[in-house]
Amino acid sequence: MFSSFHAMEQSLRTYLTESQSDSYNSRNASMYKYNNLKIHMDHKKISTPHIIIRVGISEIIYDIKSWEKLSGGIGTDERYIKLWIERNKENLNLQTLWREAKEEKKIQPIAMRDNDTDFSQE
Repeated sequence: MFSSFHAMEQSLRTYLTESQSDSYNSRNASMYKYNNLKIHMDHKKISTPHIIIRVGISEIIYDIKSWEKLSGGIGTDERYIKLWIERNKENLNLQTLWREAKEEKKIQPIAMRDNDTDFSQE
């Protein structure tokens, strides 16, 4: 079970990289592309339980109860993200993270964490 957004990011980053390395034979390029992948929630802007997945300047928002897309788009990566969600629905633990965000418990912003992995150095 994922206990944080960081663990979800690492899992999705690995899944995207491995899924596309077979088709494009460019694992290192994919790792660099997904180095800026971020997952978060914003209960102040969107009142329903949701998850925001951002890759670069593109983002997609899913409802975490029905898994319907609320807005946005990531292009060709969207189908891989949907497959990752389908495979990990039970482990995402998003309802707990949503409750914590709503209760305004401290969920450290992803960009502020100092333990983020930087794949550009590999």
